[in-house]
Order: sequence, then structure tokens, then C-alpha cells
Amino acid sequence: QCYGIITPDFSTYQDFPVALKIYNTYRMRAFGYWIGKQGIPVINNVRWGYEDSFRYCLDGIPEESIIAVSTVGCIKTKIDRSRYSEGLDIVIARLRPRSVLVYGSTPENIFGKYMDEGIPILSYPSRRDLAFNGGAR
Repeated sequence: QCYGIITPDFSTYQDFPVALKIYNTYRMRAFGYWIGKQGIPVINNVRWGYEDSFRYCLDGIPEESIIAVSTVGCIKTKIDRSRYSEGLDIVIARLRPRSVLVYGSTPENIFGKYMDEGIPILSYPSRRDLAFNGGAR
């Protein structure tokens, strides 16, 4: 028994073939749609890769809804952080979410501007964050 679910995170790694990334995005949305039809509230998990992934990665996600994202494994290097931040800018601009649930760390230089705009950012530390940083963000 639970209030609702976050759709599964079927990976869309940047080095995956495009067809597999589209298929995994489809599986996330299809599962969410099916669960929603069962009367269970759904929060969509948003995953993106390179710029070309924005042709499909936001399909089926309602605007002004609550969304979930993850930073785990996505912001290791300066290039990763820059790419993640640029992608998140697109996600926020297109979906205008009511709030964003983040699995992993929420660095100020990535999420601060959204908090300043009044978008609630709720962070759920990863196991690694809890183990090595005491849950620090």
C-alpha cells in the first residue's frame, strides 16, 4: 500500500543506441500510463541524454506536474554537470513542473536557480551520499 509511484528508471545512457533509448523511454511512459489507469497516482521519472533525446524523452509527461530526476552517475565530471544542467534547463522550460523530486545530490550550481524561481526541489540522498557524505547535498 502506497500513495503512488515514480515510474521505473529504464536507463537511457548516452552511449546506448538511439532505438534502445527510445524503447526504454516508451517503457517508462507505458508503465506509468498503465499504473495510472489502475487508479494509482504516478510521478514520471524524466531521463535525457544528448540534445537529440529531447525529440522523445518528454513525450507523455504532463506539464505542471511533479517530476522525478536523478543525479546519480550523471554529474561526475565538469562536462557531465554542464550537460546535465543544460538538459535540466530544457526539462524545466518545457514541463514547468510544480516540483522536482531528485534522487541523489542537488548541487546549488545546478538546482539553485530553480529554487530561486520558487520550484520546490525535494532531495532524496542516494545510498552513496548517505554512506560517504552523511546525506550531504
